[in-house]
Order: sequence, then structure tokens, then C-alpha cells
Amino acid sequence: MLTLVTIAYLPLSFIASIYGMGALPKSANNLASFLIATAVACFITFSIVFNLKNGEKIIHHLRGRTARLQKKMQKDSDAAWKVRGMQLQEADRNKRIGEPTSAWWYLGFLFHRAFGVFTNKRAAEYKLRSGQEV
Repeated sequence: MLTLVTIAYLPLSFIASIYGMGALPKSANNLASFLIATAVACFITFSIVFNLKNGEKIIHHLRGRTARLQKKMQKDSDAAWKVRGMQLQEADRNKRIGEPTSAWWYLGFLFHRAFGVFTNKRAAEYKLRSGQEV
């Protein structure tokens, strides 16, 4: 119950603390701008909180594809992802009741792969321009 109350009061107290600082311009110091900012903060907070379970359900729905992601993790150049891939594969194999695996690791790995490609390409291009071996 305390969590639900906190979810409701967190955006309200955040906006109230910003407006209570007195550092806002005079044009923003009115009730209408406070109510609009509060509504936007509440909408963002509630949409994130109430959709976390849906995101995890989608990831669990794609569970058949996780074996391929685990193999890609194990082949990744980053040692941390290699270890995480082996741990996820072991957890799936054993289906331990006391140690549930978080499906968010798969999403994190996909982000790592997506952004890692860009950074690796840029690093390789920089090395080629500077005359270093790739």
C-alpha cells in the first residue's frame, strides 16, 4: 500500500519542490503552469510505472528467442556480457525457483549491441584516420 501512495505523491512533491524554490521566472509562477506541470509529471510517472509489467510480459513472450541472444552474449567482445550470457543460460537450464532471471538483461544487451555498433564503427574510423592499426 505504501508503494501505491508513493507512486501518487512522488510527481506531486517533485513539482511542488521545483515551484517552491522561487527560481522560476515570473511568467511561470502561476497556478495554471503549476497544474499543467503536475499533470504532465503524473502522466509520465504513471505511464512508466503501469507499463513495466507489460514490457516484461513482452520480453517473456519472446522467450524462444532468448537462446539466440544468450549465444550472442557469450560471443560478445565485452567480458561482462559473456559472463551474463552464461549465467542466463545456466538459469534457464536449471529453472531455479529461488533465483528468477530478469528479462530486462536481454533488452539491455540489445541496446548494448545497437549502440556498440555505432561506437565501434566510429572508433575504427578514427583509428583509420589517425593511421593506427585496426
